[in-house]
Amino acid sequence: GGKWICDPTRILTLADETAKPGRRHLRQLYGPSQKECIIYVSGGREMEFAHRFLDYSLSRMMELHFPNGTSGEGFAVGDLLPCEVHVFIPHGQEILDARDGLFLHHWGFRPSVKESMGLATNHTTSIAFKTLDETITELKHSGRISVLAVDCEDCEWNLYRDILSLDEPIRQVLMQMHGTPFMANELFLHMQEAGYVIFQREAERGGGGEVYDYSWLNLAPSFFNWKV
Repeated sequence: GGKWICDPTRILTLADETAKPGRRHLRQLYGPSQKECIIYVSGGREMEFAHRFLDYSLSRMMELHFPNGTSGEGFAVGDLLPCEVHVFIPHGQEILDARDGLFLHHWGFRPSVKESMGLATNHTTSIAFKTLDETITELKHSGRISVLAVDCEDCEWNLYRDILSLDEPIRQVLMQMHGTPFMANELFLHMQEAGYVIFQREAERGGGGEVYDYSWLNLAPSFFNWKV
């Protein structure tokens, strides 16, 4: 299994174009540390995914801005990268290999219908969880999330409703699916009705045929020939 992004080169190129002189409206609005391309990652070897995306991003930007092997000396890596990667880890572990473009948050995602998720038996918080909407509002990321990659061990069957209820759609959704509960058809139907198409499906190694990684891409209604 694994997480697959559709056309990461295009994601980076479009984000880089938006950041060019004369088109810096989002940076002016949100500040230099808030970029117009945001990647959310939670669960499922999240740090490996984050580092691989940032490695590819830096390589792509060096090719684009410093062709023929010219040096990028004098440019801050954080300014060169067009996307931020935000990793959500609810257990409080620290990142030992911090780097530009990588942000750590000490909470995980919970479906809005699971208010008791993360509470100990005495109703004190044992593990920090926030809803996706709470997270996006707190971090001021509305309308700028390019990719959401999540493995929340069965909570995906409820979390998808929160994804589809956002004011601004997330462009790509990568989720690991566990088992086949009774609402499985409902999830896939609702994702399609919201304009998401599956572009990758792969069985997780050691999952016994019950765990699959799915990737969805959000497309315009015209792709489906829908009337709007």
